[in-house]
Amino acid sequence: MYLIKYIAHAGICSRRKALMFIKQGLVYVNGTMQTDPAYMVQSDDQVTYQDKIVTIVDTKIYLVLNKPLDCLSSCADLRGRTTVLDYVKDASRSRLYPIGRLDKQTTGVLLLTNDGQLAYTLSHPRFQVPKIYKVTLDEPFTQADAQALRTGVTLDDGFIAVDDLTFDKRNAHQVIVTLHSGRNRIVRRMFAHLGYYVQALDRISFAGITYDGLTPGSWRFLTNAEIKTL
Repeated sequence: MYLIKYIAHAGICSRRKALMFIKQGLVYVNGTMQTDPAYMVQSDDQVTYQDKIVTIVDTKIYLVLNKPLDCLSSCADLRGRTTVLDYVKDASRSRLYPIGRLDKQTTGVLLLTNDGQLAYTLSHPRFQVPKIYKVTLDEPFTQADAQALRTGVTLDDGFIAVDDLTFDKRNAHQVIVTLHSGRNRIVRRMFAHLGYYVQALDRISFAGITYDGLTPGSWRFLTNAEIKTL
């Protein structure tokens, strides 16, 4: 495994920061400074950072967080704002990463893991992982606009259509939308295209995982059955 990847997988930091630490001469292999991020770490190598031995934790961690409002879906923030990692800091010694993102004002299901391969699979568009959102609008939704989203609309970054959409005429301010796209703020932009303002956006399911039983800001480990499904 390349040194840069080894440092990141050990939970020390992101790959970008790992590159910086290596170039700054802060990483040692077998007692010798190693500034080549492409150095291939061997099984008997001892890697140290800030005089501490760096080891990769083999145990894979999978959890679901009910992301609250005003929380960033990132690992750190230079301005000191609250991130999702602040809510799951006691879950594992291993560095966890959110799978995909929810914007600051969107709540709901967010999966976190230290399993890079799974994170890649669930995030990549070609795997078409379903996401279900509960959308609260400023105006009652109409059948005509429902048909428009089912047929598809063209936004600044291309065509988009929902996979499924339901709403109750008795509560037409609320719409349930299913789609697999992970494009930036895609749900808000779809409704804005039709003249609606999204007052609240809550992801209620991701890849079949829900936040049932979790209050905003709380989390739980995934069950073995859920992990097998993913």
